[in-house]
Amino acid sequence: MKSKVMVGLILSVEDNLVNTVVEFTNPALAWEVLRLQLQSRDASQINLLSQQLHNITMKDGTDVEKYITKVEGLKNCLTVSGEPIPERMLMNLLR
Repeated sequence: MKSKVMVGLILSVEDNLVNTVVEFTNPALAWEVLRLQLQSRDASQINLLSQQLHNITMKDGTDVEKYITKVEGLKNCLTVSGEPIPERMLMNLLR
């Protein structure tokens, strides 16, 4: 079940952006993806996101849910930016 915040977010975006956020349960992550989609992207932004994704590691004591949310957020941002991440790479990051 979607939170009231997510329902409000979905109802407030333009029709062409609904599919961008409808799958999210985390409003902050949905807003970040919308922000990235709506701003102009250049190669350096995509490169930075890609580097963050490639360099992410789960350190001892890190909450697994927070780690997965971070990985998914970076993956979604790159996908929205036109740089989809192969599923195989994503699975390697989550191992």
